[in-house]
Amino acid sequence: MVKQPHERVEGRAVSMYPAQWKLVEGWAQDHGFTVSLALRQIIREWSECKGLDCRLVDTRTEDSTREASHESA
Repeated sequence: MVKQPHERVEGRAVSMYPAQWKLVEGWAQDHGFTVSLALRQIIREWSECKGLDCRLVDTRTEDSTREASHESA
């Protein structure tokens, strides 16, 4: 799914076990993301691994990826 300019994020409640929240929150903190952005990024990476055309456009994610690649170069 490609995010269109007129689309907005859809807020929903998600139930997970405490250990699952801890993993997501840790991943978010390690990458400098919010929990919401971390979940979107995890889903985007999962869809890419599965070969799905489910690109989620999130400029913060793309900018962070570019910055990380420039810093490591």
